[in-house]
Amino acid sequence: MNPVQTHAREIFYAGLRAVETDVCMRRHICLAGGFLKMGKMVYYLNTYKDIYVVGFGKVSGFMAVTLEELLGERIKAGIVNVRYGYDAPCRIVKINMAGHPIPDESGIKGTIEIIHLLRDARESDPVICLISGGGSALFELPYGSMFRR
Repeated sequence: MNPVQTHAREIFYAGLRAVETDVCMRRHICLAGGFLKMGKMVYYLNTYKDIYVVGFGKVSGFMAVTLEELLGERIKAGIVNVRYGYDAPCRIVKINMAGHPIPDESGIKGTIEIIHLLRDARESDPVICLISGGGSALFELPYGSMFRR
């Protein structure tokens, strides 16, 4: 491989690393001294008892892995709907695999579980919502469903 090809390959792989889920999350979220910084917002975590995580989208499970690494046991519970085959090694946040691009029953079941989790949270509990591509197929509840009443 000549030097130009080698340099092009290095640039290509650097670009891939720059858009990895964990790298992107940590670029915008950090924890220091009990303070959680997300974008321009800062939260003092000691003022909150429970933190919940919900989400939907193909890589929301991998986003949840990063949050678990940052927040650990501060997360009381969570659930994310991801595409089949996008399982992520979460310990606290439940990974619900569902149909994409065509919604299925598993996605509806996961959506209902997310709604139940949100209803259980107190008004003072922070909820972190993770949304990534494919979310519109992975977070749905058909009109007229029994649950919507």
